[in-house]
Amino acid sequence: MFLNVIGPLSYADDTQKTIHRLLKSQMPKGWHNQIPNDIVVNYNVMMKKEMFYLLEKIMLLGFLETYTGTMYDAMGVGFLMDIGNVDNLWIVADKDGSKKNKYI
Repeated sequence: MFLNVIGPLSYADDTQKTIHRLLKSQMPKGWHNQIPNDIVVNYNVMMKKEMFYLLEKIMLLGFLETYTGTMYDAMGVGFLMDIGNVDNLWIVADKDGSKKNKYI
């Protein structure tokens, strides 16, 4: 869950003006046109599924995610690939050294 504010309560104008002052660059204008104060509440849910796993060197995951809330709504689908020394997130070793799926 993401909880924040937008508008003057976010102090974004002070932050930007401070950075411009430190960099000795032209001061920003237009903050009087900023959107009004509002509360932002967003939720993010992601589901992952292992698609391919090879010898602790390559893992391919598929994912589906959604963002829902007062700021924006979005949905995404894609793939994540890890290459190198990859630990399988779904396999755990028992005390005796045997491996099992920790979600079954």
